[in-house]
Amino acid sequence: MDKRLIDTIGNSYFKKSFQEEENKEVKYRKGKVAIGYLKYQIGGNNQTQLTDSIFYLEFTDAVRWLFLGMPNSGKTWLLRVIADRLNKVKKKDGNPFYHIIFPSDIKNEFYTSRFPLQKQYQKFLMKDEKPEGMKIITFRPTFFKSVEEKLPVLDRAIKRYTKHKHLNYWYSINLSKMSQKDFIMLLNPKRLSEIHKTMAELLHNRIKKIKDFKQEDINDAIDSLPETFPSNAKQSLKDKFLPLIESNISETKYYRNLISLLRQGNQISFNMRFFEKFTSPYPETLLNVVLGEIALARKTKQLNPVFILLDESARFLPKDRNPSCKLTILESSQIDRREGISYLFVAQSLDNIAPQVISDSSLYFIPQNIDAKTLGHLISLFGITATPQAGRIMANRIKKRAKEHEWFVINKEKKIISIIKPFAPLSHQLDSEMT
Repeated sequence: MDKRLIDTIGNSYFKKSFQEEENKEVKYRKGKVAIGYLKYQIGGNNQTQLTDSIFYLEFTDAVRWLFLGMPNSGKTWLLRVIADRLNKVKKKDGNPFYHIIFPSDIKNEFYTSRFPLQKQYQKFLMKDEKPEGMKIITFRPTFFKSVEEKLPVLDRAIKRYTKHKHLNYWYSINLSKMSQKDFIMLLNPKRLSEIHKTMAELLHNRIKKIKDFKQEDINDAIDSLPETFPSNAKQSLKDKFLPLIESNISETKYYRNLISLLRQGNQISFNMRFFEKFTSPYPETLLNVVLGEIALARKTKQLNPVFILLDESARFLPKDRNPSCKLTILESSQIDRREGISYLFVAQSLDNIAPQVISDSSLYFIPQNIDAKTLGHLISLFGITATPQAGRIMANRIKKRAKEHEWFVINKEKKIISIIKPFAPLSHQLDSEMT
């Protein structure tokens, strides 16, 4: 644990009284969530304004926000601050108004959210706030058995809280419920002949009609294709499916009803640790399937508004490559806004992420230790200054005002830059997330 964090947050700013604003009965409401202390703000013809109030995230529709920062910049801390307080906005039945999903938990961090914030950090909560564990379920896709046969063990800091050994649960994709596009993507369509593509499309239609389908049924389904397809073509298609069958991607006993779990008030995360070891498109296909399921549930009014926190966004939305999930996510980012699906993109820098992510986002969260060049680029890009040179000058000036562990929040539409000191999350944090 970094003692400087306690000193910086606890002693300098959190001893201030928030007076009447903090004592309001409702701290969490639909479209308005408090996440920290507002220290300084620049906006409106570059006029500066010192403030002494709580910083709220305010929104009326689905949002696109971008979080930038290198490792150990505090991104996970800030994401938990936001997710935990979104979770506190309740419906009349007591369940959260917003559904929250972490589809790309690369470090397997968010399972610890089921436990309350540790005592040493509780002084950083708002007045009258109490530490609280979240209802969160972390799934480990079964295709990861090829790189890690067993479920991951608990972090040492968590073992004293529970008798469980893992707190991850296996999850399998149900091939019979996949879209035809995702189904064929599993076979790497660039390597399929035209006859194999046609056969795979027919096979997908047959699989969808098989009750209680199991991946072991694929060979029988291929044999049942019309006799117009020669036997050697059927055999070669079976050969192409063999790695898929051996991958454990679709184990019947690990099918899960994500929509039902979300409706019960659970947050959901997917442990994608070691995903970079795959040359097959399984991790990307998983994202396609999960996000497609969420979008359909919103369109059919099975879910309330959804927040999708996409960690390591540049790995799935790279600037110079086109993995299978890239088009799906970017289309969803544009089209599903009206369906009440929000995206929080998380990346280390602007250099490697798809430009559409930058242009689609309305709020940008940037740690104090960001380089002045990047900050100045954003300031000028959004028209807060008239020229890039003026942007760099402003960036150097405001960086001197921000202290360690503080964040810049740039509102692109209002052309306002805020410096905030985030509160503590409500849920348990791993020490690696503190610095």
